[in-house]
Amino acid sequence: MNYETIDDMRFTIAGIAARVSNGKPDDIGALWQRFYAEDVATRVTNRASDDIYSLYTEYDSDFSQPYTLAVSTGHCTTCAQATPA
Repeated sequence: MNYETIDDMRFTIAGIAARVSNGKPDDIGALWQRFYAEDVATRVTNRASDDIYSLYTEYDSDFSQPYTLAVSTGHCTTCAQATPA
């Protein structure tokens, strides 16, 4: 698996998030379905790219416990402001 580390304070993510757990994979799938059904990526203004990111954070303990999953796109915080979609 290839990955990239981004260290750029001008870059943030914008999207949707939910509390999920690996024991309930349907909740994870539902978040991804919502992301695409609501066309979240194209509704984010000042997108840095067309890349999609998933952020796993706020674990209660380890991988077997609930955590927050964010599905998002990159947002350029130093770009000229765009008109919201």
